[in-house]
Amino acid sequence: MDAGANDFSLFWARVQPEVVRIARVCVYDRAGLGWSEPSPHERTSPTMVRELHTLLERAGEPGPYVLVGHSLGGLNMRLFAQQHPAEVVGLVLVDAAHEEQDLRLPHLRAAAAAASG
Repeated sequence: MDAGANDFSLFWARVQPEVVRIARVCVYDRAGLGWSEPSPHERTSPTMVRELHTLLERAGEPGPYVLVGHSLGGLNMRLFAQQHPAEVVGLVLVDAAHEEQDLRLPHLRAAAAAASG
């Protein structure tokens, strides 16, 4: 399970206990968030997907996986599935981001910038 842009594993605190009743669940913190150490690498989706794949391998968590992602995590999970199709049997996307959303919906970006500034 991968949370949104500035969220971390606690985002899934109410969901994980329910899902664990029927399946093994792995929730993690991307590098630099929650309890994870920072990474010296640029925070791009390809980097985050590569790090997740390495984490799963080193942890000995065999696929196939049902990937769950919220917002930026959804974009990451789609990219993971695209790069490792033999290791993925399903995707659950919760208000997932899309790599072209700023291009397709520029008014949302302008509204978000105005609200924060």
